[in-house]
Parts: sequence; structure tokens; C-alpha cells
Amino acid sequence: MHLHSLSSRSATTKRTSLASILAVGVAALTGCASSATHSQPPAQAPAGVSRTSTADNARTDTPVNSGVSAHAQYAAFANAVNLRTQDLPGFTPSANRHEGKHAESEPELERCVDEKETKPLLKAKSDKFRSGSALDTASANSSVQIMPSIAVVRMELAKIRGALGDPADRSCLIRLVDTSFARQDRVIHVGSGTVHVAFSDTKLAPVQLGTVAGTDGAFGLSLSMKVTYTVVVRGQNISVTPVPLSIDALGFARGRAEVTLDTMAFGKEFSPELESKLFSLLVSRATGAVHQYPAIQR
Repeated sequence: MHLHSLSSRSATTKRTSLASILAVGVAALTGCASSATHSQPPAQAPAGVSRTSTADNARTDTPVNSGVSAHAQYAAFANAVNLRTQDLPGFTPSANRHEGKHAESEPELERCVDEKETKPLLKAKSDKFRSGSALDTASANSSVQIMPSIAVVRMELAKIRGALGDPADRSCLIRLVDTSFARQDRVIHVGSGTVHVAFSDTKLAPVQLGTVAGTDGAFGLSLSMKVTYTVVVRGQNISVTPVPLSIDALGFARGRAEVTLDTMAFGKEFSPELESKLFSLLVSRATGAVHQYPAIQR
């Protein structure tokens, strides 16, 4: 379950849910701030793993892949759950990218939330789906992490909820985000002028999801910020354009699996109806897929 990180990281990144989430917020906000390499493609169902419809399997308690290795089931579960092109008509898919990272921020994050790293057994991301252009864009993607045990998932979920519900923890996280973005303030030279880009007004708030049927618990957070573009020509400010940027991370647990939906909106609000639809779709797929891949529940 993610938060956005601060540099290039290999696709086998070792992060707890909460660290990922903070990472997601920061990297999505910085966007093109750092060069990034492509992440692993969405996990594919390995040979020997049934691709029977999750909707069909949601109506039966008979596991259809009980003889397949646990890791193969983890990969197939992620492939069955993650978002795909047909889920977001009008959006264009592109390979997901690594979160950026400043190594020194990780100890700060641990101090904020008292959380150490836990290596997932498997982590798979969907493509990133985008719409719009320039200062009016929206994007969405999902990810699935399989953790070493159900107990680890429950512990992480409790820590995420606790950190988001604690004003002191939230203030610490906001300071961390502000510090990270202070490094991202930049000047872009365009002809005889310059464009100054600055980040400000960071806000972090929990999203109240209540009880989400079909899951073992859920959480949500909303991170927002103002990005200001100041055009300067011959020492004179020609225009100042503040643009709102917001990120939501909505996550849930099911057995060993942690599933997260990340949405980002730049210059406009991400459609609440679409966000709700996508989150419900992920929950529905996970609920059906656990019947196909029983290793998720062990």
C-alpha cells in the first residue's frame, strides 16, 4: 500500500506499504523531475495457472489452482486484479515508472511513522493511464503487493491508519514532503526568459473509507499541493500561474495481498465517480481472485 518516494529504485524495491504510499505521493507530484527507468510489466499468469474469469470463481468456494506453486499464484492474482486498458476508456496507457528517491529521506520517514522495511514476496504495477495534456491532466494506476504473512499485512494496515489519524504523524509527513519538494524547485530557461517552478501549500489528510465489504480492511489518504509557474522576462514577472495538484491513494488488504489505487489530477479534480468505480473494481477482482489462488489466504 503506497506514499511516493524520492529517487530511482529497482523493480525489486524493498518498501513497506506506508513507505510506498508516501513515495507515491512525492514521485507523482514531482512527475518529470527526475529521470526514471521503466518498472516491471504487470505480472502475467504463469504456465499452468488457470485464467478462468474471476467473476465466475467468485460464485464458488472451489479453489482452481490449489496445485500450483505459491509464487505462481501470487503473480496470477496480481495480474487478475491490476487495472488494464479497458478499465479506463479515454485514457492512454504508458509503462509505469519508478518513484524517485533521496536516500536520506528514508530514515526521516521511519522516524515519522516508526516503520521499518518489510520485503514483499511480489510487487506488480499496472500501466499508468493518463488523459489530458499540459496543465490539465489526470492519471491512475494500481499495484499489488504480496507480503510474507497475513500478520504482516494486518500490522502494516494498523500502522497506516494510525499514522494518518495522528496529527503529529501527519505534520511530520508534510514536513518530509515539503523538504523533498524544496529540492525540486527549479528554473527552466525558455528563449530570453525563464520559468520558475515552485511547490507550496502541502496538505495531507486521511480519506474515510469505512468498512469495505470483501476486504480485510482499507485505508485512504489525499495529498495536495500548489505548483506555481512564474514567467520572468528581462527581470520582470510576466505571469504567475498557480496550478493545483492532488493525489489520492486508496488501499485495501485481502489475505497476504495489499492492493492500492493511486490517482493524480493536475489542474483539475480527478473524477470522484471514476475513482470510486476503479476502487470498487479492484475490490471485486480481488474478492473473486482469492477463490482461484488460495495461497493468497494462507
